[in-house]
Amino acid sequence: MLDKNIRCDGCNSEAWVSVKNNGKQLDFCAHHYNDNSIMLHAQGWAISQDERELINKKPSISANAE
Repeated sequence: MLDKNIRCDGCNSEAWVSVKNNGKQLDFCAHHYNDNSIMLHAQGWAISQDERELINKKPSISANAE
């Protein structure tokens, strides 16, 4: 999600993972995706974008300060 205005459908935090199913899309923070991934995949949802590897990379405002 290069667009940091995309928010988690579970908690409104910054979204890192998008999933799609039958033309519908859901966006999740890493926490809510991890909590729901088994159920989502069982229902046919597939990852369309996953940027979790970018969490805490600078210059993210959530990155650890030095």
